[in-house]
Amino acid sequence: MDAPRRCVPGAAKWARGTRSCFVAGVIGTTSVRCVSAEQQARFHQGCTPADRDVRDMAHLRDKFGIETAF
Repeated sequence: MDAPRRCVPGAAKWARGTRSCFVAGVIGTTSVRCVSAEQQARFHQGCTPADRDVRDMAHLRDKFGIETAF
């Protein structure tokens, strides 16, 4: 039986060439490129979440009002 799939860093490679999944953000006073909240939620679908993943998705729901898998 296969081990459950984990949510892992580096999932953004799946979005290469998909401009709509990137947005502009700001850290302090510096503009940065970010993966959109919706795309981050998609990266976490179908995985076995760690505690940090559950917290991350809660933050996305609270901040951006999006639906998440968990």
